[in-house]
Amino acid sequence: MANNYKWIVTIAVMIIIIIAMVDTCKGQVGLNGAGFFENRTELSDQWLLEETQGNQWVLRLPGGAITKYANATPFRGGWGLDSAIVDSITFLYKSFEEEQSNDILEKWYRKTAQQPITSYLYDLIDLKDKFDLKVIWAVNIYIPAEEAIKPIEFMVMNGIDIIAVELGNESYSQVGHDFEEYVCKSEPIAAMVRNLGITVIHPAAPSGLRSRKDHEQWNESLKDYLENYPKDGVVFHPYFDDREFSGLTAPVDTLLTLSQIGAFDWSSFFGGLVNEFPEASMHLITETNSQPSNLIGDTYLNAVLIDSILSASVRSFDWVCLHNGVAPDKYGVIYGKEGEQKKNTSLAVWGKAVRKNKVVVLTDPICNRCKKIVYKLFNWRRCSTCNN
Repeated sequence: MANNYKWIVTIAVMIIIIIAMVDTCKGQVGLNGAGFFENRTELSDQWLLEETQGNQWVLRLPGGAITKYANATPFRGGWGLDSAIVDSITFLYKSFEEEQSNDILEKWYRKTAQQPITSYLYDLIDLKDKFDLKVIWAVNIYIPAEEAIKPIEFMVMNGIDIIAVELGNESYSQVGHDFEEYVCKSEPIAAMVRNLGITVIHPAAPSGLRSRKDHEQWNESLKDYLENYPKDGVVFHPYFDDREFSGLTAPVDTLLTLSQIGAFDWSSFFGGLVNEFPEASMHLITETNSQPSNLIGDTYLNAVLIDSILSASVRSFDWVCLHNGVAPDKYGVIYGKEGEQKKNTSLAVWGKAVRKNKVVVLTDPICNRCKKIVYKLFNWRRCSTCNN
């Protein structure tokens, strides 16, 4: 009888260990596509193929800020930017932060002049032929809905799997947190997207340590709105800086920040975001990283942070897009000019998340305490004494 009891205990322990080792991920990962096709090369495709290894991922297009001016069609070059659109839309925004300064406007005029002859929609089709790729489309709510729907219909007709359409980019800012104005501007295109059977997702304003009264009012209005549209989803853009981790200030205290990342309650953070909107059919993150990009971009510290973000967020969210994909700056998992492109430290971490590897192996050495079997077995956080 005693021997039988020992066997039962042994089997129970093994089951617990196996359950602990099973990946309980809910969602999948991808990339924000700001500047993706502008900086895409044969080499960047090769590196992405090596990392994804045929696994499915998602690309958010046309990106972030560019969404505010994009007017993509198969017949307009690039993402369809032109100076007339920049001039007509910019001063409709209620926030001065939204591009209304001369240097930022100059940036958009420059981008307009740099648009290629052919549409990036064709580059997307080419990319889809190489990868098991899905798309999140961020639609411009400041152009007529009859125009905004064109790239979506084109993608559907060409076999692009659109998992969701995001209404603008952080639109709460552009409308000055006026939810009624947001609905007025977005509902025409939202109705068309719903008629295509594609999920519409709405921007949630920052909360928690980044909350403000206008953010809170916006999110309350969004909750009320979702009661009437239960098939719609919500989207978040969580970034991390010294408000979450005091070590992330110049000069960066790497040891302190590693300790703070390890002690941070990631499950509570991401679970809390999802729980704010229980009525939503889908919860997505279409941008996330540290900020600003030049503070810890392409460092071991940022790779540890990205590992923590992706490992925890996919347990609560349906899709999580790292900012950024192929880009000119250190936000990109691949960055730099053609002929000078580099792999960011975040690329390997992101690639393992795409492949759903539970444990991400970073290239830096790990201290002896971190190598203990209990850390490996349960994928616990890096110990606070690690000095790498």
